[in-house]
Amino acid sequence: MTTNAAPLVAANPQTQPTPRHVLVDSNAVLVANELNLSIFKPSWLQNAGILTEQELSGQIVITPGLAQIPTDLFELVIIPNRVQITFRPAGLVTARAILTRIIGGIATTLPHTPYQALGINYQYHIGPPQGTEFGRWDRQLFALPAVCTIVQADDTKARFGAYFSLDALGMRVKVDLKPVVAQLNDPQGRRLAETELINAALNYHTQLPDADRLPMLLSTLAKWDEAFQHAATIIQSIQGWATVK
Repeated sequence: MTTNAAPLVAANPQTQPTPRHVLVDSNAVLVANELNLSIFKPSWLQNAGILTEQELSGQIVITPGLAQIPTDLFELVIIPNRVQITFRPAGLVTARAILTRIIGGIATTLPHTPYQALGINYQYHIGPPQGTEFGRWDRQLFALPAVCTIVQADDTKARFGAYFSLDALGMRVKVDLKPVVAQLNDPQGRRLAETELINAALNYHTQLPDADRLPMLLSTLAKWDEAFQHAATIIQSIQGWATVK
């Protein structure tokens, strides 16, 4: 797998050619059985207090099956079964307020829509300690004894990953760790080189019940900052799992 996602937290390429961890994506997704996209016109979004006039002044796309609204802080995408906000670096500081205003505002204004679930998602790239060969580090992190009965010890091209889930913050947290080949860019977006990293996808999932759906949705949106810190703690823990000699 090769990825060239632009990092939300850019590393200094001169002092850290392989960053220990970089946040490359951050979003929240509200899943519904069916959304009436004909409602989501710019005038309605502004009159309902969901988006501001400035946020609606960009290169927006409105079709029968899609509403795509990019801003300086985030991009809002609405399709028939979901509402998604993906944050830009400048939007992370006020992410919780943005989520409450937009996703919370849509759910409050359209309370009878059958919302099913809310997901808060973070994607990180994690690199080995500087000067450490990725394959050895990856093997030490994730190669369980049972797997080592299949993979030869001298197979330098073997790669490993992991998955685990847990309950935290009233949500189900799913963590998927896989080796990827990533395109590193400098802060100006210029390509530097390709490198192997661990792609860490963290999903904080809340199933919304039929009863008290809206209060649970709003209370979960309010946990964005806690989830952000919880995810960062998991990433830091993963970095300390192994030290290759």
